[in-house]
Amino acid sequence: MQNTGAQTGHEIAHSLVTETEFRKRVAEYMQIARWVPREQFARESAVIGTKWFSYSFMSPLEATNAFADAYQASFRRKWRSTFDRDESEKKRGMPVGGILSNKREFNTFWNARLRIDEFGIPYDFFCNHAIQACLDRGAWRRIPRPGQIVTEYTIPKVLDAWTEWLGARFQFLEMPHYRIENFGALPAQLAYREWLISQIELRRATPRVIGTVCFLRRSLPVCDAIKHFGEERVEKAQQDIQGEVPDPEDVLEPQQMRMTCFGIPSAFDAAPSCATCPERQSCRIAGIVVQGLLKKNLKTDDPVRDRKNTQNRERQRRFRERQRQERASAETLHDI
Repeated sequence: MQNTGAQTGHEIAHSLVTETEFRKRVAEYMQIARWVPREQFARESAVIGTKWFSYSFMSPLEATNAFADAYQASFRRKWRSTFDRDESEKKRGMPVGGILSNKREFNTFWNARLRIDEFGIPYDFFCNHAIQACLDRGAWRRIPRPGQIVTEYTIPKVLDAWTEWLGARFQFLEMPHYRIENFGALPAQLAYREWLISQIELRRATPRVIGTVCFLRRSLPVCDAIKHFGEERVEKAQQDIQGEVPDPEDVLEPQQMRMTCFGIPSAFDAAPSCATCPERQSCRIAGIVVQGLLKKNLKTDDPVRDRKNTQNRERQRRFRERQRQERASAETLHDI
């Protein structure tokens, strides 16, 4: 992980604006800031410790696209099994031009994705089981829309299915972001370690599982394993995987370790985990850079708010104009 503690704010800002990955995120932010309210962006930091871990290091747009792809696949799969096999591949659960071609559609997918992120469930799993829960009620003659699969009815159904699914197998990731060589105490990394420990404890996992996450995947330090499971079980775990080849070391670049919420102006300090995040200083400065670029390019740091204010002023103007015309008409009738 990159250590920015000795860098000045100016040095961090200069490093960011010359970095290809950060410039890509800024371009994405500029594109969607016209549609997404600041308070919705702010939620990204609140779900960084709850969302399914595969998505923690995606940009907000990448995560939303991943959800859209999962929904589209589930849409066609459920159409094929429920309505018409031959027509399923022609059916689309989103606009032909993609979610970025329509403001309303984009916000529908964005809001649904953020809601799912609160529960730590993979998008494909959630879509499959939520759509099926709707169809099982028997009242649906079409596949439910993204906003219709995150409801008070579907969420408990999906959570029950997820709990059952996890109970039948141990789930862990092979992403290098969660290995010891890339550990930097980021909220997503801490959440993943806590999740691994809870899954092992809950299922009284075999020593082999402990050996896999400690010695083969290197997602959990040996000292943490000994603390929670005891030295004897960890020694047995090491014996069980003896002779197996661990994953090769894969040290990632600092820009590859940026979480979804990084550099979003309204997301900074929007969650308790922000206070102890090791990327706090870089994230704050990145947010200032993004906000400055937003003002420079769009002449505002909150396009959605300004558009609403403009629309409200226009409505008030039209209302006052109607009132003026009605008064003028009333005076004319009175004179007659």
